[in-house]
Amino acid sequence: MSEQPTFLTQQRWTIVFALVLALGPLTALTLGSKYAGEETIARAEAGDRNYDAPGPFAAYDPSSTSGAAADTTVLDITQNTALFQQFEQAIEQAGLIDVLKEDGPFTLFVPTNSAFDALSADQRQALMQDQQALIDLVSNHVVRARLGITDLLQADQTETLSGKSLELSAPGSRLSVGGSEIVQSNLVAGNGIVHVINRVIL
Repeated sequence: MSEQPTFLTQQRWTIVFALVLALGPLTALTLGSKYAGEETIARAEAGDRNYDAPGPFAAYDPSSTSGAAADTTVLDITQNTALFQQFEQAIEQAGLIDVLKEDGPFTLFVPTNSAFDALSADQRQALMQDQQALIDLVSNHVVRARLGITDLLQADQTETLSGKSLELSAPGSRLSVGGSEIVQSNLVAGNGIVHVINRVIL
């Protein structure tokens, strides 16, 4: 009779051992994925700490241009929100719509309506009445290259279509381009990438 408990005990340990062998890799994989995920999230949070939440731009995936994004242009991004109406008007009056629909690639620094509102009334009126001034203005916001936020962070300056050199720096909590802060980055289209800025580059 003394052998029966020993046999049952051996059976129990055999079952436990089998479960450990079966579930061990799964547990390790689960834990590994958890910590890898946490590390990835931490890095992403560190990289994006200086930028605002995506808000209305969440539909544009900064990691790729596959699917629907591949068929869009940088103008599609600006035209899908009322935040950039004044810049859209400047593009239209400058006659640069067809240019920005080309293959590119382009990097477009888009000032918001509030950035235009910060200009004096005389400045806005003078710009809207002078097509060449508008061409220069819009061209100051366009670079003929696809420059994501990482590329910009690694450079000291970049040259626009107008030939203007924009200094890139990070004096505060955000990256600055030509004296304007980037408040939203990496809005991806098929022919380029858009960054939203808080001041008009004159």
